[in-house]
Amino acid sequence: MVEDYYREDLDLDDTLMIQQFLELCLSCNYEADHKERFTGLLGDVFLRGMVYFLGISSSTALALGYYMEHSQPGDIKSLKLRPIVHPGDNINPTGPLDKLYTQYLSGINQIPASKMQEIGQEFFSRYQGSVDTDIEAFKKEAPAATVTLIQMWQRCQDLPTPEETNISPVINALPYTQLEAFDISDFKIRDNIDQFVEACEKGHMSHLQVLKVSNIGMQDYQTERLAQVTSYMADLEELNISINAPGRSLEYLAETLAVVSLNKLNIQSMEAPAEVMDIFTQKLPDFCSQLIGLYMDVNDMNDNVASNLESHLPIAKQLRLLSISVWGLSRERHNQLVLTMGRLTRLQQLYVYESQYPDDLLESVADVMPSLPDLIEVVLGVEITTSPKVSSSSWHHFKSKLQNVVTLKRLQLSRIALERNDFIELIQLCREQGLTSVRYHINCVPDGVAVPEGDIFQFM
Repeated sequence: MVEDYYREDLDLDDTLMIQQFLELCLSCNYEADHKERFTGLLGDVFLRGMVYFLGISSSTALALGYYMEHSQPGDIKSLKLRPIVHPGDNINPTGPLDKLYTQYLSGINQIPASKMQEIGQEFFSRYQGSVDTDIEAFKKEAPAATVTLIQMWQRCQDLPTPEETNISPVINALPYTQLEAFDISDFKIRDNIDQFVEACEKGHMSHLQVLKVSNIGMQDYQTERLAQVTSYMADLEELNISINAPGRSLEYLAETLAVVSLNKLNIQSMEAPAEVMDIFTQKLPDFCSQLIGLYMDVNDMNDNVASNLESHLPIAKQLRLLSISVWGLSRERHNQLVLTMGRLTRLQQLYVYESQYPDDLLESVADVMPSLPDLIEVVLGVEITTSPKVSSSSWHHFKSKLQNVVTLKRLQLSRIALERNDFIELIQLCREQGLTSVRYHINCVPDGVAVPEGDIFQFM
């Protein structure tokens, strides 16, 4: 069970049970007069130097920082802190929270859409002051997700949020460790960001193989400094700096990636301007041949950026996962870029978001799928101000290709609205094909069609 805990494979109750024991050990070490009594114990409970906490409290962070400061270099190899998801936090559920999210989401099918709207409106009218301003659009467009997050919040409301936890003792102790993996995504460390970047600049993080600092509140100059210092991390294999202010970080990053062994890069939702993305994509040949995962959606696009991608993406022969936005492109360039993805013959997961051309998206991806023999997941999304309606001819083209993709297991159509008979065909086809997961926007379910309960279907 302990190994499953560190892999985030347990459910929430079992995860919290193990954490209580780990917290007790850390607390005893912090409070003890003879600290050496606990050194061996902590070395045993933190399996192979891996430290993981879900919803860490400030007191545990203090005790953890103390242990890091007084441990031997190499005693702690991996440090991963996960926050608790609350409505409006803009956090993707992972591990135990993802299991909980899936469990709640599967039960959403039994709640009428009108009732879900009522629940969402009642909740957010009460807690409007504590959530993002974008929540009005969110609750309108994703009632199932809204209600699911509310259910999760109710289950986790006694656990500390990222805003309630002070992890500065952990940041202070970074110079005393030789971490190989560091993940504090979604914690707003504010005043400690400069301190974290300085630890990187001074070489204290030079052993890193995995660095995940998504959505920690980095400003432009901080992201730029971090991008430049990655050149000191010769062993870096995975980098996630998504949902931070971009500045010129992607320009600097493109220059340094050629000298590290990076194979997974996540720069999504940085909203980098098109001129920065143009420079970044021009430099793809310097490093993309080694990539196996690239998340770059929700950054500005134009036809020049798309042209760069068409020229250079095929170099990424090892790419298994591609996540990209296609908003802002001309129809011709949009279709050509999607068709280029058919040359990534080892691709297993394809995510294409923010399309302004629903019919073209469905038809282009349909033409790509037969060229991807290992494809197991497709996620397609339409830009929020674009009509989601798809013609029957486009659906039938997609259907004719989908029938021959025997490897596909997961399909998500976000804000893509099919005609009534086409939607019924989708349900039947996905069951016949043996898909394990199908996600569909509940607002796009045609009137008069019974929403499947349970089964492989989930609704956003």
